[in-house]
Amino acid sequence: MIELSVLKFLEENPELKMIVNDMILIELNAIGFKSGLVGYTYLTEAIWLYLSQPLESDIISGIYHSLASKYKRTPLSINRSITKSIYETWYSGNLNSCNYTLNTTSVTTAYMPQNAEFIATIAENVIIQMRLKNIV
Repeated sequence: MIELSVLKFLEENPELKMIVNDMILIELNAIGFKSGLVGYTYLTEAIWLYLSQPLESDIISGIYHSLASKYKRTPLSINRSITKSIYETWYSGNLNSCNYTLNTTSVTTAYMPQNAEFIATIAENVIIQMRLKNIV
């Protein structure tokens, strides 16, 4: 869960958006995501939105609606693009699972996370990296 202290820090330091975006890209690239996929762009922005908004029960739906408005798409097409991006990475044979876990499940091609689980886990990993680098 995103802590209010992290959320407040991101609100008060908008110049750190590029640093946080770089951390998101590093997390995705460490798993083996291909930046050429349409869903990759949506996914990076969805993770940023997840980090920069207070948690609520239907945050993922709100993120899809925000991205749909921005890109003039439907929330369903955003969802499908992100799902396809995750799917293609998981089953491409290029999945890098070195010391990487999603919640309590090790990354394997046998288990592909749901979009919301994946977004939340990457966001939490970014927060851990922010703490390790003394950003928050």
